[in-house]
Amino acid sequence: TSIQQSTTPRHIHHFEKITERSIVNRPYPLALPHTHTPNILKSQEGSVNTYMELPSANYLLARESRACVEISPNDKKPCPWYYEQFCFGQLLELAKSLAPTKRGKAQPGSDFYALNVRNWDEVYKGYDEWAAPVDIDYDGEEMASMKIKVKRLFAAPIVRKLRDFTNSEDFRVLGKKVYVLFIELNSICASSKKDKYDKIEDKSAFRVWRLCTCFGDTNLDGFHDQIINPAMGWRRHYHSYKFIVPTSGATFGPEDSDAVDAWVWAGSNGSYFLNSEDYDLRHVMRKPGHRLGYTYDLGDWWQHNITVVDIVDRGTKVNVGSWLKNAGIVMHSDNQTSWTVAGNELLAGDINCPPEDSRGCDKVGRYESLLEKGKKYVPTEIGINWKEHGIRRAFDFDLKAHQRRFNKATSQKKNPVEGAKTCEISIMCRDDDSDFGSEFRKGFLEAKGLKSKTTGVEFEREYVGKKVTNSKCACCGKIKGTNTGLNLSSCGRCKAVKYCGRDCQRAHWKIHKKNCRPVEPIK
Repeated sequence: TSIQQSTTPRHIHHFEKITERSIVNRPYPLALPHTHTPNILKSQEGSVNTYMELPSANYLLARESRACVEISPNDKKPCPWYYEQFCFGQLLELAKSLAPTKRGKAQPGSDFYALNVRNWDEVYKGYDEWAAPVDIDYDGEEMASMKIKVKRLFAAPIVRKLRDFTNSEDFRVLGKKVYVLFIELNSICASSKKDKYDKIEDKSAFRVWRLCTCFGDTNLDGFHDQIINPAMGWRRHYHSYKFIVPTSGATFGPEDSDAVDAWVWAGSNGSYFLNSEDYDLRHVMRKPGHRLGYTYDLGDWWQHNITVVDIVDRGTKVNVGSWLKNAGIVMHSDNQTSWTVAGNELLAGDINCPPEDSRGCDKVGRYESLLEKGKKYVPTEIGINWKEHGIRRAFDFDLKAHQRRFNKATSQKKNPVEGAKTCEISIMCRDDDSDFGSEFRKGFLEAKGLKSKTTGVEFEREYVGKKVTNSKCACCGKIKGTNTGLNLSSCGRCKAVKYCGRDCQRAHWKIHKKNCRPVEPIK
């Protein structure tokens, strides 16, 4: 009987229904290896992280455990046999038996080793999207629909966990806390090594990092647009993105994105996202040491690691010198290592982020090739974000300039999905058959109601007006629409500023009373 998964949130694709089928007389075609918990997913105390890991068999509802993938006539045949023959309970056991391995596939000695089945992302040191097992012999665009159906099965129990946590006291408490976060461009994007796996383990890779703070109730879309992008130096509301929780592979992204990289990735790779506007930072990271993977630009694939350094109350003085030293970050003698936490702030960092759309980083290849040219090297072809920010060299990192852009971003609404948009797009026609060929570009423009240009050599660019607003708390800086559940009230005397509660209003009175003037009655 066809069922509707009530726990499935809004999503960015249309999917076929999952059906529940009898598993009578459907024994395991092969014996499953012993399941285990990877050491990389265990906390420092040795106990397993219990917040967002893959669910146990006992946690599954009967309908979830017995649910199977509905194979449609449009799905590629043959497909992996375990997609056709396994129910979700069996697929979950298979997923737990695979990770981790250095090259990402099943462990030697496993019945699945010869099949190249994998679900581990060595870059993030965690599960790939939803931990769904993928056989690389069947990987490709034609398998996208099938992979989406499998990932939906894995998402259902995780969504229930998130919903239960939303109703908990811990969720409420974390919404008032301030997170101290370490954000770093992954070494695979900044290492001079040639082999992918050597890049991942390269301790000598250039360290492109930021230290910042933000509130726990910041939703993930606002976290991307108003915290990470200005902190790193990316262009706001330009490329798409995704977040991955390494302990379960839970994946979050924008529900509705016009970015060309989102169209290509979602349509050809079989990705399944939970809507990032529906979930907060506190959903996915809840204790110091918790990690989150972040990928910006689903074409160039700039991968970041985000780690919780500390979770504190506003007004707490934190010293992160020891933490940074243990992380291998070399601070200059004049660098500050302690701060009094106030709210959304960019505290420290080093090396500018890569230039966007720069034709292969000045035609030298990846960003690490540009960095290897040294501190004095000035590229002749710089990216759009470098142009906007006045950056000429990779190593000329200006913390104060980044802080100004960060403060501006957190003083505005996050860029709206709806509203007036102006697109300036010129087409770089190519005669290849890739997704970025002329036919795809023509369709991309037609979907936006724009006419094709064939004389330019630039990439697609979409510009969205940034709407300034005072819909933020004048004391703590929380922003309406970015911080979940935020209700603001105006000052009862002047009506000019807003607060999220009496505590913030009282704390801000010493500053505000100089400018607070009664509203003149309308005559």
